[in-house]
Amino acid sequence: MTRVLFTHRYSMEMIRRLCAGGGFPRHHLWGADALERAGFAVEYGFFGQNRRSLKHLSWRLGNRLGDLEQQAAIVRRARADTVVYAGEASLLGGLAQLRRAGWRVPLVAVVHRAGRWVAGLDVAVCVSARMRDHLVRSHGRDPALTPVARWGPDLGFPGYTPTGEELVVSAGKTERDVDTLLRALEQTGLPARIYAPLPSRSGVVEIMQTGRSLPYSGVLDDLRRASIVAIPLRRGDRLLGLSEINDALALAKPIVMTRTDAIDFDPAQIGCGLSVEPHDVAGWRDALVRLAGDPALRAQMGRRGREFAEHGYNAEAFGAAVVEAVRTAAQRRRR
Repeated sequence: MTRVLFTHRYSMEMIRRLCAGGGFPRHHLWGADALERAGFAVEYGFFGQNRRSLKHLSWRLGNRLGDLEQQAAIVRRARADTVVYAGEASLLGGLAQLRRAGWRVPLVAVVHRAGRWVAGLDVAVCVSARMRDHLVRSHGRDPALTPVARWGPDLGFPGYTPTGEELVVSAGKTERDVDTLLRALEQTGLPARIYAPLPSRSGVVEIMQTGRSLPYSGVLDDLRRASIVAIPLRRGDRLLGLSEINDALALAKPIVMTRTDAIDFDPAQIGCGLSVEPHDVAGWRDALVRLAGDPALRAQMGRRGREFAEHGYNAEAFGAAVVEAVRTAAQRRRR
């Protein structure tokens, strides 16, 4: 039986327990649960013993070699039957260098951003076609070992039950264009709840302070009663907004989102929402007003989003791709 050491930036063992208890959707396991169902022996990280020296060295190197603490622990745990799988490729920068130098343990990882480490991955799983094309064209990746697997929602998660249509909700934390969204909302008078670094209130818009300790259950409660899910992005060259997209699709909520070609998702093309040009205050205002004033359109868009997820953009499809990637890597080890 192939043994898989699975790691990410977070404690995946803790997330596994939350998913098992119904408190977290399974797509946050990045396909590791599918590996278990397929018969792989999966060990969940975080690996390591919180060694300050290795953490400091990782930081001093600008994280160019990834998380040295986790990687050192993985080297100690690896055996002849092991495949290493990471939900974030940049964590494995050092191991990718070792793999290129002859280390015999195969590496599989989900690539969120490109770097030198991608050459050392046996299989690089891409969540967008644009990323795959970039890795093949600019980093010389073998297309057969660089599959696209779109990270979709766990449609069976019991928490995905809508409870109302009370608020415009923006729940993302990374590189969000909060200023543009706030300026647009001020012109609409629509009640909203935005998650941002500093808490405040501007008219009927409430800003909730983000932080690592923010419970998912509270964010989910807001999304369940959202009329519109707003995903304002500050930049269009990174994979941003994926978690919010998943929540909105699974909850059948219409989406207004900054246009980006970094991911294979356009709510306007799919019919599940509207796209707005970057930093376009008037565009955001008009999109929000249009949806807020048309309950039938919101319901139609929400249904289309849920159907889009059901027809292949979901955790089951992503998990199947991860299983195939790990099987391919294990076969390469035996050659």
